[in-house]
Amino acid sequence: MALEADEKLKVVRLLGWPGLVLTVGSMSYNNTLVTRLSNLPEELEDEVRIILERIVALDTKREAALCRASTKEVGDIVLNENELLILSNERRKLQGELSDLLEIQIYPGSSQANRGMVGVCI
Repeated sequence: MALEADEKLKVVRLLGWPGLVLTVGSMSYNNTLVTRLSNLPEELEDEVRIILERIVALDTKREAALCRASTKEVGDIVLNENELLILSNERRKLQGELSDLLEIQIYPGSSQANRGMVGVCI
């Protein structure tokens, strides 16, 4: 089953591209990117969905960690000071995997682009 419109938008946004890159007639429209996302083999679609689910799960953990960010200890429990950094690094790793899997460069100039990868220009 092809990627749904909301899944394509999630991919595009996770890779730092403007949301209107998928909208025909917009100044940001990119036919190559739209075609690439629309013509994925089924196995790749499944892999994309798995990565998207993992990123959503990490984002949920990051939100919870933000609530604990100013706390070091709760009773006998000592919280990991590096939790946000670890979760952020894992998210960047998954974004890179998504970029590599789809051969879609992380948008130059976006906050996601600072991970040091060489992408394929589209």
